[in-house]
Amino acid sequence: MNKHTLRIIITDSGLGGLSVAAKIERELRKLRMGSDIELIFFNALADSNSGYNRMNNEEDKINTFNSALNGMVSRFDPQLIVIACNTLSVIYPKTKFAQKCKIPVLEIIKAGVEIIYKNLKSDERSAAVILGTETTVNSRVHQTELSSRGIPKSRIINLPCKYLESEIQKDPNSHEVRNLIAEYITQSLEKIETTAEKIIFTLCCTHYSFSKSIFEKEIKKRIRTKFEIINLNEELISESLLQIKKFLKANSGMGIIKTKTISRFKMPRAELQIISGLLEKDSPSFAAALLNYEQDKLLFNFPAC
Repeated sequence: MNKHTLRIIITDSGLGGLSVAAKIERELRKLRMGSDIELIFFNALADSNSGYNRMNNEEDKINTFNSALNGMVSRFDPQLIVIACNTLSVIYPKTKFAQKCKIPVLEIIKAGVEIIYKNLKSDERSAAVILGTETTVNSRVHQTELSSRGIPKSRIINLPCKYLESEIQKDPNSHEVRNLIAEYITQSLEKIETTAEKIIFTLCCTHYSFSKSIFEKEIKKRIRTKFEIINLNEELISESLLQIKKFLKANSGMGIIKTKTISRFKMPRAELQIISGLLEKDSPSFAAALLNYEQDKLLFNFPAC
């Protein structure tokens, strides 16, 4: 049986999605498979000054991500796209690409809604705090979906964490990150009804996983109520692995796993070194791929039309 290469793109509007990519690569190394796999981390950010959460209107966000998606397919012809970004998952269904796409696309929002629903349904006296970027939280996508399944809106607290993902990318353990997390946890607790016996803090941004220990520490300082932190990255990783296994063919040999990171713009070296260090434990391969990333100014069109 001839081996073939399975090409998978993991994309984010920054570097948070690399935490997902690294753990997918780690788990795939444990499998015996008859296919070679190429894991490509595709930075869908157009440039350092044009973050999706800073764009003036929704149309610009949609057009930019649509352009990035077209760039992914034309450049790499992937068999699977994993959107490891809550912000981009909110935008994706509104793109022209989504309407005509013929390949599987996994979105972290869908995986997130499922696990939040299961937790709220299993404990009727619990409440969920949705922590994420402005685009993610202000879309109310989690609240809308959960409400349609019978979860009262009063049990869902939405809190946009402005600038947090950007500060985490600079340094997940900085004083700025600690101060922002402390402030946002305090704000979220002020919105929760006193009858809640358990609080489910949901990290709805892939960057937040890099600072999960700080979230836990700051929450413990402020409440005695039972709480749980749900890292949606883990849900997307599990779903991605299930999908990937469907492509793989059983074989006594071991396929080769290659990793690659690509970006349209030049990324700050200091950020690369910090994030690479965080990836090293799970995936030395992606840690190296980040430091040696490929820059291609023609990766996708921007401004997108």
